[in-house]
Amino acid sequence: MGFDPRSTSGEEFQFNNLGWRNLITFAEAHGFRWPINAEGDEHEVLDATEAAAIAAAIELGLGHGSDVDTAAKVSEELTKLLVTPSVSPLFPTNPIRFDARGVEHWRQFVRFARGGGFSIQF
Repeated sequence: MGFDPRSTSGEEFQFNNLGWRNLITFAEAHGFRWPINAEGDEHEVLDATEAAAIAAAIELGLGHGSDVDTAAKVSEELTKLLVTPSVSPLFPTNPIRFDARGVEHWRQFVRFARGGGFSIQF
């Protein structure tokens, strides 16, 4: 299963579960908050302003370095955010792997999100 954002114009984008979780965690670390409704449920549709907000947060976090340097920075940041240090062999402390292709994929998503609102297809 994955997360497939679909723009209001019909354009689609794709993430696997892990990729989407990493992207959202990173965006939230840089100021984005996923919108929720009055009942506390997350929206499945982001309007153009909300889509621009997630794009801005990701762009802020990525910065302007080379894709290789940026990938190393994102890997380090995601590891700090998502890996709980432990001495137990049951809980690995390996860094979260992120490469230059991942950086380019996120940059493409930023362009997608700046194009307007989108819905999330599961």
